[in-house]
Amino acid sequence: MKNKEYVSFIKMIEYIDKSVKYTKGYTFEEFGKDDKTIDATVFNISQIGELVKKYI
Repeated sequence: MKNKEYVSFIKMIEYIDKSVKYTKGYTFEEFGKDDKTIDATVFNISQIGELVKKYI
């Protein structure tokens, strides 16, 4: 694995960890009512998508 790919992979893991941390303990209904958490989680998922897009 190239160094650039490794760094991207580490960033993806960090975004996943943040998303899990932000949503831990929420029910689906609670999550759906919390705009800040939704925005933060969607941002992290979109960042993962941008990183993946470079390698497809």
